[in-house]
Amino acid sequence: MDAEPNSQISIMRGESIRRAVLLGLILWVIPSLILASSWSDYLLDLILVLGGPVPHIVNALVLWVCVFGLAYAGRVAWVSRVLHKGRPVSVPVADVVASLSEQTRINLESQGFGSLDEDGLEAVSVGTRSVLRIGTRRELECLRQPDAFRFGVAHEFAHIGSGDPRTEEFLSAAYFAGSLFVIAAIGRIVFFSIADLIELGQLNIELATMWLGNLAGALIPNLVAFGLLIMLFLAERRSSRRLREFRADAIAMSLTGHDLADASAPNQELSRSSRFLSRVFSTHPERVDRSKALHSFRVVLRADQILFLLQSYFSATVLEMSLQLLFVMATPNISTFDVRLQHLVTMMDRTPVTVWAIIGIAFAVIALSQFLIVDRMAQVGREAGSTGLGIRLVGTAMLLAMLGGVFALSSSQAFYWQLSQVGWDIVQWAENEPDRLLLHLAMLSSSAAVSFGAMVTPVVADRLVARLALAFFPSIVLLLVGLAFYG
Repeated sequence: MDAEPNSQISIMRGESIRRAVLLGLILWVIPSLILASSWSDYLLDLILVLGGPVPHIVNALVLWVCVFGLAYAGRVAWVSRVLHKGRPVSVPVADVVASLSEQTRINLESQGFGSLDEDGLEAVSVGTRSVLRIGTRRELECLRQPDAFRFGVAHEFAHIGSGDPRTEEFLSAAYFAGSLFVIAAIGRIVFFSIADLIELGQLNIELATMWLGNLAGALIPNLVAFGLLIMLFLAERRSSRRLREFRADAIAMSLTGHDLADASAPNQELSRSSRFLSRVFSTHPERVDRSKALHSFRVVLRADQILFLLQSYFSATVLEMSLQLLFVMATPNISTFDVRLQHLVTMMDRTPVTVWAIIGIAFAVIALSQFLIVDRMAQVGREAGSTGLGIRLVGTAMLLAMLGGVFALSSSQAFYWQLSQVGWDIVQWAENEPDRLLLHLAMLSSSAAVSFGAMVTPVVADRLVARLALAFFPSIVLLLVGLAFYG
């Protein structure tokens, strides 16, 4: 296999693994925390019987793993069934696949599927098998447009080499489990609100107004938080798929010697509204964007930046959830800094292991998520520097890192509740919560600093020690700020 395609596939494989781990971590932790906060009484001893203040969270995390496992097994069973229905391909098609298998040293089966109008071309992996499924119309393309067909097959080889089909199966199961948990959390709020209304046994204007007010107070902050989370996940899913398509096109061009413009048939004409909807919601980029991406790194970078925002959102959310676990029982009313400090001192005397476990887990999770993104940022910084986009990209990455922190705080249920208790006076909230505010500012600024360091320091891409130092920097800053307040 040529050195350049081999290097590009290695980059794609690294991106695929890092994204899968980071998104899997986010889809595991945040929905589990959401479910634990909504169904805490049911989760206390659902699977594991534990003591302390966090058994409902542990059980939610374990339950997510069980749901994920069932969803993943279902996806694998479905893919296996689809592959069982495949049929042999024609000799010219088999020859093209065999030629690219020899060129890339990737073992890939091929099978046909569909009726005469089926034009699909997709790579699928299940178990130890990697299969290229080829629609009937695409088989005919092998004879009519051999360059276009070879380019398309090489594109799918790139996906197989980078492990994209396996990553997609993993993330699909993770998205299913995470979505189910979020729906369950919203469903509980609605269900028990309706149950309370039925229990009243009568309905008048005054009771209806009170019931709607209580429902809105509980539901609106959750819908804002969940809506923002879903929006970020959809944006990341779209951007990551587009990035994979751009990378696969570049590898296909290296393998075949053909540009996408030369190798592809014209797109079907779409109306202006259809083109707009396709650009906004489609996870598969249009051919014109794919063609531009082969010659402009700027197009590729646009598909990658949402990951930076999502990671900082996750880190800030872990910080916010940790603060809630430490101080949720401080007082049933608005707590002041002195009240929270005294509560923490009491917890340290009674349950020091629990306190340090919460701090330690948050420290490790934030560091892990930072490490996953630092490696990607270093690679992007290196590629952007060679194209003259380095400075602009660094500024964008730092802005996205800060914006993710703002999103995390603004989607916190505790933040909405505390703000509502002071009459939505943000200044009063800041006076009551100086520790929380400064910890979030420390998280925000340290994440921006990590983005800057990863993308402008060449040694980061080559030295594991440098990446680890940057990854642990936000956690260490948070620990020092916390000790300054509570130590």
